[in-house]
Amino acid sequence: MRNAQVAEWLLSLVTTPLRAASTVGDLMENAARRGVVRFWIGVLRTAFSMMWRDVTASPARMARLAGGGFIVGLALLFVCFLPVFPIAILLSPAGFRDPSAAFNSRIFNVASMAVILLVPFQQGRWLARRSPGQELAACFALTILTAAVDSIPMALGLGTAFQLMLSIAASIPMFAGAVWVRRKRMTR
Repeated sequence: MRNAQVAEWLLSLVTTPLRAASTVGDLMENAARRGVVRFWIGVLRTAFSMMWRDVTASPARMARLAGGGFIVGLALLFVCFLPVFPIAILLSPAGFRDPSAAFNSRIFNVASMAVILLVPFQQGRWLARRSPGQELAACFALTILTAAVDSIPMALGLGTAFQLMLSIAASIPMFAGAVWVRRKRMTR
C-alpha cells in the first residue's frame, strides 16, 4: 500500500527503518478498523512523539544545539544579505540616486527569498551534522527556541500571531536540510 511506504519513510526520519516498518505495521492494523484519517493522525503523533522524546532525553544538549543553530542562522543571514543590498542598489533603475527604491525592486525581493530559503536549509544541515540519529529533534529544538524569541514582540504588543506562524513555517527549509543530511547518512 502506498500509504504504508510514505508513512514508513516519514517515520524513518525520526527512528530506524526497522522500527518505522514495525510501527507502520501496527498502525495499518488499526487503520483497518479506524480508517485512513486515524492512520495518518497516528503516524504524525508517533513522529512527533519520537522527536519530542529525543529532545527531552538530553535537554541540555538540544538547548546547546538550538542556541548554536540560532547563532549560525544569524551569521548566515548577515553574510548572505550583505551582498544583496549593494547588488540591489546597483541593478535598480534608480541606482544610487534613490537607494530606497532598490529595496522595492524585484531583484531585491528575489534575492531576499533565496536567502530566506537558503539560510534555514543550511541551518538544518549544520544541526543534522552535529546530531546524528537525532537530526529532526535538533531542528525541532531550534524551532521551539525561534518561536520563543519571536513571541517576545507579540507579548509586548508589537507583533501578531500571524507573524509568529510565519516564523514557525520558515522552519520547513531547515527540516529539509536536516532530512537531506539524514538521507545521505543512511545511504552510506
